[in-house]
Amino acid sequence: MPQSLLSSSDRPSALQTPPSTPGSTVSYWHEKMLAYRAELINNSVYLGDAAVDVEAQLCWIRVKKKSILCTVEALKTYEAERAAYNNDITNIDPPSVPEPVTLSAVWRIDEEYFFMTADGNWNPKKDFGGFESSKATCLMAQANEAVFAADHERIVRNITKLVEMGVSGDGRPVKGIFGETPDNRTLIKLRHVLFHLKTDDDDGETGAKLSADSDVDSDEAYGRPTSSNKVEDPKKKQRRLREEEFTMVGWPVRRKEAKATMKNMKGYYVSPIPAFKMVGDAIRPSTYEASLKGADVGVHFNLLHWPIGDVKYPKGLLDTFVGDLVNMRVYAPPKEVFSSSPTKRDWQKDRFTPDVSPSKVRRLL
Repeated sequence: MPQSLLSSSDRPSALQTPPSTPGSTVSYWHEKMLAYRAELINNSVYLGDAAVDVEAQLCWIRVKKKSILCTVEALKTYEAERAAYNNDITNIDPPSVPEPVTLSAVWRIDEEYFFMTADGNWNPKKDFGGFESSKATCLMAQANEAVFAADHERIVRNITKLVEMGVSGDGRPVKGIFGETPDNRTLIKLRHVLFHLKTDDDDGETGAKLSADSDVDSDEAYGRPTSSNKVEDPKKKQRRLREEEFTMVGWPVRRKEAKATMKNMKGYYVSPIPAFKMVGDAIRPSTYEASLKGADVGVHFNLLHWPIGDVKYPKGLLDTFVGDLVNMRVYAPPKEVFSSSPTKRDWQKDRFTPDVSPSKVRRLL
């Protein structure tokens, strides 16, 4: 796997699990889960932590057409720096907008609503927009592991509070973050943008961000056999194929339409889903479904908000909230292998209703 796929800040750290105390009734596995939970509390805003007060510690700040969630301390620092800049714009540089706060939670990726595959379950006959705008998504349910299952209600309540803090206040529907299922469950939706247009700033980042028309996509660059080369060594070939999964060259889409579209996606690079095994190794794109579907995962994410529409046209108004994935790590594998036909998955996707009314948001509180 290319080392430049994720920065060190995006890559989950390996966790040293404390050994069980001789004679202890607490199992090694239970201690492992407690250690994972402690790590989340120490390194992020863990929404299952009773000590977290989202209304007192977090706030929304408007940045152009969207709002980001940041800490109250970060906003105070930004406002002070902004005031200093306004008083002396000649000698002081404008301050940077606060970074979005990293939230964390532990959920089970719901088996029925798993679309975090290489093609994001894109269907040209049903979905608006081209494959280049597709996103990998999934709905998050209560974790199987008892340590994290006990936190689920608090996590949902905190996310609901954050949404209530960010809404426009004019009663428009909330979209994006909540998913209503046919069996009357309200789940949290996460997304990851799969493709990005290559910019001038990406020229030196060909390790994981390979455009479809880049010179580095050539056979020679990847060590494939050419007319002047001998047969490729089997071990080198296997390693190359595994690494290519993380690039436009070998991105393992399934649909014929997606494969055909990718051939014309000039200038794009793929952003692999930042998903990791329990030991910290990156999960290969071809194994996303087998590794993640139904698993308990520790998730780091940002919460973003877009107020959509013009107040002159009330019917088009929306408050769109997005849980934007930073990374996820498997804490406990799926309890059992879940299988369903593509027809059933498509039917479920059609029945899935992502919009939630303002009154429903208030009831969740």
